[in-house]
Amino acid sequence: MTGLSRLILKRKILILIVGFIIFAVGIFSLFKINREVNMVDYFKKNSEIRQAEDMMESKLGGSIPIQILVKGDLQEPAVLKEMIKLEKYMKSLPDVHSPQSIADLICEMNDVMNDSYCIPETREEVANLWFFLEGNEILPQLINSQNNEGLIQAKLGTVDTKKGRYIIDSIDDFISKSINKQIVKVELTDLESNELKSINRKRVENISNKIFYDATYYGFEIKDRDALENILHKYLTKNDQEISTSNLTAKLVDYMNDENGDLFIESSSLQKKVVKSLIRYVKKNKDYSEKDIVVNLKKVVPDSYYKDDPEMLDYAAMSIISIIDNEIKWSRVNNLMKEITPLFSKDIQQNHDFKKNLIGDVWEINDTQIFISKTQFENINKDDQISPISLNLQQTGMPIIYKDIDENIVSSQTYSLLFAIGFVFILLAIQFKSFIGGLISILPMILTVLFNFAIMWIFKIPLDAATVMIGSVAVGIGIDYTIHFNSRFHSEIEKNKSLEDALETTLQTTGRAIIINAFSVMFGFLTLLLGSIVPMQRFGWLIALTMVISAIESLTFLPSLLLITHASFIGDLKNMAMRRAINIKANIKQKRNNFTEKK
Repeated sequence: MTGLSRLILKRKILILIVGFIIFAVGIFSLFKINREVNMVDYFKKNSEIRQAEDMMESKLGGSIPIQILVKGDLQEPAVLKEMIKLEKYMKSLPDVHSPQSIADLICEMNDVMNDSYCIPETREEVANLWFFLEGNEILPQLINSQNNEGLIQAKLGTVDTKKGRYIIDSIDDFISKSINKQIVKVELTDLESNELKSINRKRVENISNKIFYDATYYGFEIKDRDALENILHKYLTKNDQEISTSNLTAKLVDYMNDENGDLFIESSSLQKKVVKSLIRYVKKNKDYSEKDIVVNLKKVVPDSYYKDDPEMLDYAAMSIISIIDNEIKWSRVNNLMKEITPLFSKDIQQNHDFKKNLIGDVWEINDTQIFISKTQFENINKDDQISPISLNLQQTGMPIIYKDIDENIVSSQTYSLLFAIGFVFILLAIQFKSFIGGLISILPMILTVLFNFAIMWIFKIPLDAATVMIGSVAVGIGIDYTIHFNSRFHSEIEKNKSLEDALETTLQTTGRAIIINAFSVMFGFLTLLLGSIVPMQRFGWLIALTMVISAIESLTFLPSLLLITHASFIGDLKNMAMRRAINIKANIKQKRNNFTEKK
């Protein structure tokens, strides 16, 4: 220990410089350490659990469910449309796979029945599709028996805490900013022109966003989004009823060939006559009713077809109007699709699923009633009293729990360290009866904790449920070394020993005990390396290293700091240093005089 004593006396400034460099690096590393609440990381890479999870991530989209609780009338188109909007956004996020809800099933059924993958416009249409879903074994997993609560489910394809936190925050942000919680149904025909302009701008934004989310998910890029929105706005504001004559002819002929239909006509010549008459009438008259269609049918269809059933033509007219309206809608959508197709980076025909979703996105141009937020409605109808449709969405499940644990790790680390350091400082200040004494005594401990953080940053060790305890443990164990050293050094100074003798005696006695204790604790914690839980292994060797560093700091940095600051709570170090300097000068002078006399 004599060599260490001499090193401290000669190189105390250098030791302090090294200590403060470690201090600076530790402070820097505090903001660089990655936080992790990855349960899979608890197992080694070659373990079966880890390999199974890796397989789930790479091939099946992950094993962690994302669940969003939906509260509202799930048979209401407004609620279902908001759910689809959220699902499309979720699909556009990285590492989110296979969102699913009752809204998806409605869209799928609508695609099967009506060739459009979207939520129908009216509650009656939703009810018709819902009828075909009843009894499906998946329904109890998505909705409750009262149809007023449901789930949007997806799979999180990563266990990385940072990525998971980003996804959770992104979904929460989207729900708070883009999902309407109070929804009002509005008939477009009831709006004035200036109100319709405001509504259409919002509709364009909504459709454009859904297209963007789908394009992102399927790997397409939109070359010019402004051009896309201009095209959407054009089709939302145009009122002409374009119709494909060939498609309408084929649909009407199919209808009249159906033996179970309301108007079964075997004669092909009569079919052509009826179809030609209907198409000519529809092109000339934009506003037509069932009565108008009945009148037109009576002109070309012989009495023998309906004399036994006078209401047959009424039912036929209803079906024919439905066919005509559907073809008008499809004509508008197909024309729009032709215009927006060149705006995508790849041919949409190459991806059937993207095309299906894209058609569902733009189908909204055919809606005659829309759903807007209560706030937007009040801006255009300040005097009207309405009863809005309520909707509430809230994230649940394990990702939220992981996020809370992650946030608690940070707060626990901060509060526990601040409390431990503050409490120890107060006790030391009381023991040494000096504020400076307490401050100097906790510096080696703080330096040890920062050194631990620097090591974690350098070796990319995350801050998790195990490593978060290291700082507090280091404070609790490491402070003993500081107290033992200060007490013994103070005792030796009181014996009127010189600084050199006091320091050397302290290092020879208490210093040896500190080293033995540090290595004993170190080997004790190193036994954790024999376990199979990775965070506990990290905790073991980090605590072991921390104990050794704490001992080194107490035997080098602390005495150097005491000597340079002339800490008065230890003794009259300043005057002792001055007396030592005077004695050295006196000895040199005496030796010079002796040498002169001999000469």
